Amino acid sequence: MKYFREAYKNYSAYETADDVYDIYLYANENPINLFITLTDDEKDDILFLDYNRYPDSDCRSLKEAYADYAGVLPENITVGNGSDELIRVIGDVFLENGEYVISHEPTFSMYARCAEVARGNYYGVMPRDDSLRANADDIIAKANELKAKLIFICNPNNPTGELWDEEDIIKIIKNTDSVVVIDEAYGEFAGINSAYLANEYNNVIILKTLSKAFAMAGMRVGFAIASKEISDVLNMAVDTYNVNTFSQAAAKLMLTRKDKMRIIAKDLAAEAKRLGEELAKFDGITVYPTVTNFVLIKTDKNKEIYEALKKSGILVRGYSKGLLSDYLRISAGTRSENDSFLKVVSEVMS
Repeated sequence: MKYFREAYKNYSAYETADDVYDIYLYANENPINLFITLTDDEKDDILFLDYNRYPDSDCRSLKEAYADYAGVLPENITVGNGSDELIRVIGDVFLENGEYVISHEPTFSMYARCAEVARGNYYGVMPRDDSLRANADDIIAKANELKAKLIFICNPNNPTGELWDEEDIIKIIKNTDSVVVIDEAYGEFAGINSAYLANEYNNVIILKTLSKAFAMAGMRVGFAIASKEISDVLNMAVDTYNVNTFSQAAAKLMLTRKDKMRIIAKDLAAEAKRLGEELAKFDGITVYPTVTNFVLIKTDKNKEIYEALKKSGILVRGYSKGLLSDYLRISAGTRSENDSFLKVVSEVMS
């Protein structure tokens, strides 16, 4: 239709898994449902809230709980309907027509979508070699050349699983005139928390989520941590009542399970590492080192492996075009799920 904005005329929806499979190793979810660890009293606490009333639009008590967890002040936090909403809001808040968003490729596709939808432009800085590692100097040079308004750094990076050197992140912050957004969706698996950078630098936003290590993907709760100046504007820009009452209450309870979460996150990171070690034994498969709950591999047999897995009721993330056309990303599931995955791969590669 002629009335659509240009950004939406060739827009394709974010790829999700809608089919039914026995084993999902697709979306980097936590296979362990931490919600079942709640006591009956805790469940009653959230089941019998005033759902006839609108939720707390400012998420005040949840901000206080997350501030305690992250080591910041509540005034430095914005709560989002998942960190995806916050990525969109950041684009709306900072981008004028044609201004640039810079990131490193390959990375989370929502950063490019953020630019396109906010009437900006996106530039992905390509890796120098097959290691797929991002280069801080290349990002700095391109950001300064294009006068980028926003720089997104995914740490650890999705889909490569790599961990950035903190010195490189600080170099980017100090040597560009951009707002640097550090997306730490997988930070718990790597044992990192860069929230302190938002206190030290006025041009930094840290994104966090409860979808991954905290196993709350279905409840959609994310956080942006920034200076009070930035946070005040982000809090004004998010939708009113953007996080529902149930998700706010459940998130507060999940934060009381942080010790259990850390144990599970450590186990999942170990399973991802084990998957990588087992896959590296096959000739023709290149495995990328990971500190997350997923592993990226490259192989000429990616389509054969993908289809064999689907026939066995196992879904992983495949890439059909672009830089990752010969790659598969595998989320770590339970030990038995991972063993089922490895059995299928072994049959294809033998």
